[in-house]
Amino acid sequence: MGRSVSRVASDSTLVRLTLALIVAAAMLLVAGSVRGDENPPEQNLMSETGSLFGSPGGAEHCWTQIKYNQKYATKDAQACTPQGPCDLPATRDSWIPDENVPITYIKLFFHILRNDDGSNAATTPEMVGLQVAHLNEDYLPFRIQFEYDWDFVNSSAYRYLDDNEMNPMKAAYAIAPDSQLNVFVSYVNESYSYGTFPWDNDAQTVFGGIVMTTGHFSSVQSVLAHEIGHCLGLWHTHHGVSEVSTCGSCYERAGAADRDYTGDLCSDTDPTPVNYSCSGPGGVDGCSGNNWGQTDTQNFMGYGPDFCITEFSPQQAGRMHCWIDDELSSWVEGVRFAASNTFGPVPLDVSFEGITSKSVNEWNWEFGDGSTADIASPDHTYTLPGNYTVDVSINATDGVFAAQQKYLVFAYADTMLATDATGQAGQQVRVDINAVNYIPLTRIEIPFSWAGDFNMTFDSLSTAGLRTDFVSQKTFINYGAAARRAAYHFDMAAAAQTLEPGSGPILSLYFRIPPGATGISNPITIAPYSSYTIEFECTEGTYEPVFYSGVVSLDACLAGDVNADGQGPDLSDLIFLVNYLFSGGPSPVDSRQANANGSGDIDLSDLIYLVNYLFNGGPDPICPAS
Repeated sequence: MGRSVSRVASDSTLVRLTLALIVAAAMLLVAGSVRGDENPPEQNLMSETGSLFGSPGGAEHCWTQIKYNQKYATKDAQACTPQGPCDLPATRDSWIPDENVPITYIKLFFHILRNDDGSNAATTPEMVGLQVAHLNEDYLPFRIQFEYDWDFVNSSAYRYLDDNEMNPMKAAYAIAPDSQLNVFVSYVNESYSYGTFPWDNDAQTVFGGIVMTTGHFSSVQSVLAHEIGHCLGLWHTHHGVSEVSTCGSCYERAGAADRDYTGDLCSDTDPTPVNYSCSGPGGVDGCSGNNWGQTDTQNFMGYGPDFCITEFSPQQAGRMHCWIDDELSSWVEGVRFAASNTFGPVPLDVSFEGITSKSVNEWNWEFGDGSTADIASPDHTYTLPGNYTVDVSINATDGVFAAQQKYLVFAYADTMLATDATGQAGQQVRVDINAVNYIPLTRIEIPFSWAGDFNMTFDSLSTAGLRTDFVSQKTFINYGAAARRAAYHFDMAAAAQTLEPGSGPILSLYFRIPPGATGISNPITIAPYSSYTIEFECTEGTYEPVFYSGVVSLDACLAGDVNADGQGPDLSDLIFLVNYLFSGGPSPVDSRQANANGSGDIDLSDLIYLVNYLFNGGPDPICPAS
């Protein structure tokens, strides 16, 4: 079995090009001397443009997207639909690594195909070591490295592969695909390589992994880095242009301001058509009218020449780390851990299990709430709500290894409250729905009713200036005017959005108290009805917050009843106000009732207002807001 070896990095484009050409020539010579005349040619696939993925008008040499579309019979349907939490920009960006992030080690297993008699190996163990060294050079700036094992597979049937032979070969020879990434090296008759996206149902089954055609596999090529990028959650940089319907809803236009939700779901990679050169594609985007510009020809997920491609973008690195954590943590070498009961109300009891093949001298756990433990499989109770990142490290005989699961524990104590309001007959009142959430929410459902003594009508609602103003997908999912009840729905996930932890109003409801309303109060009830539930949803599941109803109370102020005899407004109130203003009479008992025009101080304008009401058909007196 082999293990990865280090490789001295070279930043010289000239050196990489020279090495690429030397290896290409060597592989042609080796293929010609080892192979019998009856075998297909196993040439290096660097085209006349220097690209390892073909050339304009030529064959496609990365079939990851093609295979995915064939399997799910789709092109646009999943092109820009979130496949998991890592497609949320905030989640993706939270995983962008810096130099202080521990390196994540991914386990690889290489299957080298040979004939039945052990002859005609597709590559050598030494070349596997050099290829992994080059792979580690490519990924080191992004805090990902690879360790590997390998073995020969003697099978003339699969030494030269047709498209329909891929899955039978994988089913026969894949080893522990749930705990390592299997890589098969053979000659593919149509000269392509491909990987499996982490959200694909087959990603960690025998039908996942990578197939590398021999012409893509050497110590100076980065095709394996490209295919592993797919396996760790990356689309092609040209995904939003050349792999979707032109000018469709998922199309990534040149010059687009917000590119988090189209294309490769990374706003720091420029929109581009497929491009096989080390310079910009040139030309104009027919959908936007903008020039394509230079674009990211240096990106590993494009089709540029090997000597040109050198990097992933920060957001691509964040996506890879996120997908590793979300779907592929069992591929991580060194130490990893499992946890049970990570989602629930406080106090939340969580059990952790450290998993490692190392000889451990010391365990160190950090549960994200300030608490720690020093045993392999601790239990911990979260007493405060929040979304917690958990870290574990081990001091082993061969070094220190660490693992982290970001936002692993979801402990909630969320609430929803309808505020109280006071109004007068004939007036509109506002009731706010306040929410306190301790974890990011992807969906909210609010059923409410306003049935009661006042026979209020529902006027409108608004999110302007509230915490949910940004949400693009929000609507009534039920409205019953006669029953005086409704259900409102926020769907943040549909637009890859989240309502971040916080507190404050998320919905303002406006009701009108009819003239002549009687009674003391009218409830505004937050409660489930029919099939509509009070529901918060996060990436881990749904739950019901603690909820509190509100009440609208009738304002006791009798506008214009200056003498407070309960009979006004009438002539006696007018006389009382004249006496107070001009003859030193007593002050009104209730200043709000005496302020007939509803604003300012009690003065001549109120007297005029009352005269106009009593003798000239003027408007009704009103009380100032309390």
